[in-house]
Amino acid sequence: MNIRPYLWMRIVLYIGFFIIIFGAFYAWRFSMDIAPDQEYGSSDINNASILIATQGSDFKDSLCHNIVIHYQAPDHYLKVTDVTKLGSYSYSEWDAIFIHHTWEINRPPKEVRKFINELPDHSKLVVYGTSGDGRLVIKNIDAISGSSMMNEIPMRTKEVVSRIDKILESM
Repeated sequence: MNIRPYLWMRIVLYIGFFIIIFGAFYAWRFSMDIAPDQEYGSSDINNASILIATQGSDFKDSLCHNIVIHYQAPDHYLKVTDVTKLGSYSYSEWDAIFIHHTWEINRPPKEVRKFINELPDHSKLVVYGTSGDGRLVIKNIDAISGSSMMNEIPMRTKEVVSRIDKILESM
């Protein structure tokens, strides 16, 4: 009886097992939370409407909170949602859209890619992608990129608000 074929099968099974365990750990450890839906202001037709699509993390929650505080006024309507729900919103309904996502395996989440690829133009769009080294951006989009450094929240808030303001001023 030759034992070598069984040894190779064991090795392959052990390697497969460790790959599955590592993949499950990676998904659990590094996946984003779902951002809860929130609305601020009145959706009156005369108000500037801003859609904020984000993911749940300490950094993204803090940045989103600062943007909401900045635009929380009677003449603004803000809707915060998770990026996984982008497909249920129409580009034409919003005066400005801010998408804040994390790069996952060197690409943005599929819902973000699909939403952006289906847009007629990107004139109302502000995209901020976070990644480990902070250098990844979606091609053909004037996007902001960075890492999720909590000490950069004030600077990043100003950058995002400045871009949204430019969009709202051009309406």
